Amino acid sequence: MGFDEKERSNHGSQVVSLYEFSVGTMQSDGTLLYGKVAWRYASCDSDIEYPENSGKIYVSTPADDSGAAITDDSVNDGFVITLPASSEIAQLFAGDPPSSLIRVTVRRKDLSDPEAPIYWTGFIT
Repeated sequence: MGFDEKERSNHGSQVVSLYEFSVGTMQSDGTLLYGKVAWRYASCDSDIEYPENSGKIYVSTPADDSGAAITDDSVNDGFVITLPASSEIAQLFAGDPPSSLIRVTVRRKDLSDPEAPIYWTGFIT
């Protein structure tokens, strides 16, 4: 059973969200590379390594989001992620906000499926 079938199932689904917040690192050619400095959180009871054997650990935390909304006004479409104030990424905003853009990638994953398709991506504003 694939992710889509499990997500639609009344009983076979154990879908969690994986949140990755990453800061862009300037490369020698002037482009930004995201992912070198990152904070990763999983909305489940235990840590998750994704992809498998990658060393990228999504730390278990009480996290939630408002879900993606697609309208004709994409500039104002909001996607709100709620994390504990004690999380490292929230602490970055406790004083002055960071000067660089922070990219957010949200994946949805069924715990029994090795795949975690991207659900939403954007930047913190």
